Amino acid sequence: MTAQSPDIALAAAPISLAKRTRRRLPHIGVGGRVADGMAAYVGKGIVTREMLPMFLVVAPAMLVPTLLGTRLYLGISEATFRKIVLSLLTVSGVALLVTSVPVLVVRGGG
Repeated sequence: MTAQSPDIALAAAPISLAKRTRRRLPHIGVGGRVADGMAAYVGKGIVTREMLPMFLVVAPAMLVPTLLGTRLYLGISEATFRKIVLSLLTVSGVALLVTSVPVLVVRGGG
């Protein structure tokens, strides 16, 4: 028997799985891919000992929001999650327009 990727396992999972279980399955595969990528960087010498102090600062800065976001994601409904994502995408799009339109106007007028 061959091992299945968690993504395939999620697609094949019955709809009757609890929301908490369905939402955790994709994260299993992502964590493994991140660990594999980091191991490859270390193996190729891209990540060096000189970077260790920086990693000790960056790792908690990435892990804490990730863990908080996962807890929040597990505690809200699908509809609320979609509203949050769409709101963040809208804010991001507006910020991109606000910063790029003046530059484009100056280039067009010059």
